[in-house]
Amino acid sequence: MKFVIPVLAGLFAATTAFAADLPARTYTKAPVMVDPGYNWSGFYIGGNVGYSWGRSGDTTTYTNGAGTLFTTAGTSNLNGVVGGAQLFHAREKSVRHALPDVEAHVDASGAGAFGIANGVVEQRLGVADDDLHSR
Repeated sequence: MKFVIPVLAGLFAATTAFAADLPARTYTKAPVMVDPGYNWSGFYIGGNVGYSWGRSGDTTTYTNGAGTLFTTAGTSNLNGVVGGAQLFHAREKSVRHALPDVEAHVDASGAGAFGIANGVVEQRLGVADDDLHSR
C-alpha cells in the first residue's frame, strides 16, 4: 500500500502536465456580413375570407305601345360568405432591376340566389428601385 499512493499521485500529476503542453486556443473573427440588398424575387400565396350581408329589391314593369304587359317585383337576400385565394410569382433580373411577374387570383361568394365567382391571371413587367426602401 506504501507504493500505491505515490503511483496514483504520479499518474494524476502526469496528466495535468500533459494538459499544460497544449497550445493556446486561437480565436478568429467572424467574416463581415455583406448585405445583398432587397430582392423582390419569390413565390407568394395568400387567401381572404369574409361575409357580406344586405338586401336588394326590384320592381320591373314591361310595357308596349298598347299599355302595360306585366309587372314583376322581388327582393334578394345578399347574405353569404366571400372568399378567395391569390398566387404570385416574381423574379428580379439583374438588368436594371427588371421585375417580371405573374399573378393569379380567384374570388367567390355565396351571396344572392346564384352566387358570384371571378378570376384573373395577369402578367406584368415592372422596375424595382432599392433606393426607395432605404430612405
